[in-house]
Amino acid sequence: MKPISIHTGVQETRWFVRVLVMLAVLAIIGAVHEWFVPSAPPFKGRWAWVVDIVFVIAGSTGLVFLWLVLAAALLAFARFIRRHTPELPSYR
Repeated sequence: MKPISIHTGVQETRWFVRVLVMLAVLAIIGAVHEWFVPSAPPFKGRWAWVVDIVFVIAGSTGLVFLWLVLAAALLAFARFIRRHTPELPSYR
């Protein structure tokens, strides 16, 4: 008889934290891209109004800052989840 595997949620949490870190890396890549190839108005898309407000207030540097704030928020959320997840001996 095959033993039943018990999921503690740690594996799913590790996967979710890795996804958040990868999204933060993509946001940092977006910031670097925005730094070297700045966007110009008119902006298109669902979040164009946010980008337009940031561009009016801070210019193209504000768009880089927007990407970096997104990356920092994703990393902070990943760290929060990681710290509040119980560890197993084989977690490393």
